[in-house]
Amino acid sequence: MTHPHELPGMKPKPLLFVISGPSGSGKGTALDFIEREFAPAIARAPTYTTRARRTGERQGKDYNYVTGAKFDDLVAQKEIFEFTRTYNDELYGSPRRLINADDGAHLLVELDFNGFHRLRSISRRKVIGIFIMPPSIEELSKRILARQPETNLERRLHRVSEQIAHAWSYDYIILNQDREEFLRRVRCTVEAELFRLEGMSFLTENWHTLDVTLNR
Repeated sequence: MTHPHELPGMKPKPLLFVISGPSGSGKGTALDFIEREFAPAIARAPTYTTRARRTGERQGKDYNYVTGAKFDDLVAQKEIFEFTRTYNDELYGSPRRLINADDGAHLLVELDFNGFHRLRSISRRKVIGIFIMPPSIEELSKRILARQPETNLERRLHRVSEQIAHAWSYDYIILNQDREEFLRRVRCTVEAELFRLEGMSFLTENWHTLDVTLNR
């Protein structure tokens, strides 16, 4: 007998957590926290960029820093499956590992909304979108200027508006106002998805036995 809600016998897809948000919203804080608190269950998957490495950033961890020529080669080789160019002509590209799910690992990555939407449509992983929201534009402006005093603030804020307009398409929107509360919400969000997957995995592996028992 086939139950109308019988699962197809396939294991649930490995998870891919995508962190997005405006510059200065707290994406780096969220990424570092998840990487630290949930390792080895969740691994960071650095994207490629042509921008210079900032103080404290790690090659192969925060990003894969490459030259423009190398970036072009990776696109041609299809190692980078999608990329975006920022307001100041820097390139950011997503590695093919984000599409494939052969390793079965849960991954964590920072992407803009274009990368998120593209990935969600083609990845073999279960893509979980988390958008980090700043408490206010005023506070965000302070953070941006503190990080890059020479920046064109008006241009950056236009980009912020564009990003926030896409926040509705994410699975979660987390406000970063108080650091302790922010990290608590990040933890709860990730744990909820891991618990959901655990339950789905159990059901997939045991459904046939449960179905037979219940229908005797």
